[in-house]
Amino acid sequence: DHATNSGVDEWGIDIGVRLHNNSYGYDVNNIYDTDSHDYDDCMWTYRDFCMMFSAGNTGNAAGSLGGGGSTSKNTVCVGGTNGTNWDDVSASSGHGMTEDGRLKPDVITNFTVTTMTGDGNLDTAECTTQGISGTSFSSPLACGLGILAREYFTDGYYKNGYDTRTDGGCTDATNPIGVDVAGCGDVDDDSFTPSNALIKAVMIASCRNMTGSNTTTDGAGSSPRPAGGQGWGRVTLDDSLWFVGEQRSIAVLTDIFTGTN
Repeated sequence: DHATNSGVDEWGIDIGVRLHNNSYGYDVNNIYDTDSHDYDDCMWTYRDFCMMFSAGNTGNAAGSLGGGGSTSKNTVCVGGTNGTNWDDVSASSGHGMTEDGRLKPDVITNFTVTTMTGDGNLDTAECTTQGISGTSFSSPLACGLGILAREYFTDGYYKNGYDTRTDGGCTDATNPIGVDVAGCGDVDDDSFTPSNALIKAVMIASCRNMTGSNTTTDGAGSSPRPAGGQGWGRVTLDDSLWFVGEQRSIAVLTDIFTGTN
């Protein structure tokens, strides 16, 4: 089963899932193992299916990743900030490199979230909130950003900065910025399905260098990207996606599907 030995990913693909978060890992393990190969094979075969994996919470020593998908070549491995300073990588976030010298994690997102919790008393209906941290939360956040990146292409925003599946941005609903688009109503539908490689590339291209602690490969020091602590840096998706009214643009030179599906 090239879509992992459990077949879970193939099942998701069959029902239309195209981005899949995986907030789990093993003991400290930076090797490329059978599971790592299976995830790579799945993403090579299903070229529009993208998987995110948490880097693990085993500390800032070099090679402290969680194994499996966090050490795969094609997946997006996600570490976390420390929750108070977005330029610091958390001291708990797993660090690369992999055993064979590849850069992981790939990207960094927020490490700490606020969630609802009960008061521990089954006889009451009281609840409260609590803060909780871990790359198990960084990875699904990256997955959500990956979905937005995918929709940028599937909804036709690429090249023109607005949804070209509709009327070329003539109305306020499709062009809320209010920019008058030349040739309005005659714009081609530029939507297309991006490969998992393109989604990963867009996310990496959006990263900002982190200048704080734990960004280096080994230990609490600071090192510019790329490095085994911060990977390519903190994802800031707006830095790589262009919309009407902005000065910069985005260019996709090619997006080749070479798998079997």
